Amino acid sequence: MSKPEITVVIASYRPVWEKMRMTLRSILLQQGIHVHIVVTDDGSEENYFDRIEQYLAEQGAEPAVLVAAPENRGTVENSLQGLSKCQTEYVKGISPGDMLYGEHVLADWYAAAKAKDATVSFCDAIYYHMEDDQFVATAEKAHPQVTAAYPAGKAMIAPNYILFGDIALGAALMTKAQVQLRYLEKMQGKVIYAEDNVFRLMAWCGETFHYYPHDGVLYEYGTGISTSGSDIWQKRIQKDWQASNAIIHTLPPADPAWEDAFAVMGAEGHGLGHKVRKVLSVPGFLHWRLACKLHPRWTRTGMDTAYLEKLRK
Repeated sequence: MSKPEITVVIASYRPVWEKMRMTLRSILLQQGIHVHIVVTDDGSEENYFDRIEQYLAEQGAEPAVLVAAPENRGTVENSLQGLSKCQTEYVKGISPGDMLYGEHVLADWYAAAKAKDATVSFCDAIYYHMEDDQFVATAEKAHPQVTAAYPAGKAMIAPNYILFGDIALGAALMTKAQVQLRYLEKMQGKVIYAEDNVFRLMAWCGETFHYYPHDGVLYEYGTGISTSGSDIWQKRIQKDWQASNAIIHTLPPADPAWEDAFAVMGAEGHGLGHKVRKVLSVPGFLHWRLACKLHPRWTRTGMDTAYLEKLRK
C-alpha cells in the first residue's frame, strides 16, 4: 500500500454524528491522493469513535487514528493532540460540519502547495447552513479580502495577513504539519480557543503563504466559535487575539519595519485621528482599505448539487 501523502485532522468537540459522517464522507470521496485520517476529540461526553470505526470499515476505508482528551482543554490543545499524530509533510485541518468540496480538490490543492513549497496554503470556501435538510449557501465577506497580495499563486511572505488582519478562513488552510506544530507550541497555555492565531505567528516570522484560487471547502456558517454571534465567545476570541499579540511581540519579525507598523495597528483608539495615524504610519494600509471598501470580495453561492448528493450517501 502506498504511503499517505496528506493527513486530514478532524478536530471535534461534542460532535453531531451526521455532520461528522458527512465530513468523513468528503474525505473518503477524494480521488488521486492517499489520505491519512486523524480524529482528535476535546473531551466530549460522546465522541462517536465506535461509529467512526464502524463507518470507515463499512466504506472499505483504512482505519483512522482516534485520540481523545480526558477532559475539555480548548482548541489549541486539541489541535496539538491531533497534529502530534500526523504522519505526512502536509496536513489539512477540518471540523465536523465542514467538508472538502469536490472529489479532486485535495489532490489538486496539495499538488499546488507542494509545487510552491508553501508552508501555508489557503483556498476559497462556500459558506453554507442547512434548511429543511438542504444545503443553503450565502454570500459572505470572503477571507482574506485582498487576494492580489498573493500574485499568480506564488508562495510568499504575507504582510497583509499580520499587519492588516486580512486573514484566511481557518477551515480553508493547509499547512506543513511540523511547522504548524512548532508554532502552536508557542501558544500552548496562553491561547485557548482561537487556534488559527497560529497562522498570524507564522506570517510574522516569514513563513510563506500561498493562495489556491478555488472553492475547496464547504464551511458551515453560524454554528462555530467565531461565527455563532455569542458575546461570551467573542470576548474569549478577543482575549486570545490579545494573547497572540503578546506572543508575536516576543518573536523576530520577517521585516524589522513591521515592529512599528504592528504597534500602530494594534493600538487602542477610535475615530478619525486613529485612522489617520494608521494611514500615515503603515505603508499600504490606505490602499488595502480602499480595495476592501471599493471592491469587496464575496464568497460564491453556486454549488455542485451532484457532489452534495454524494455527501449524503
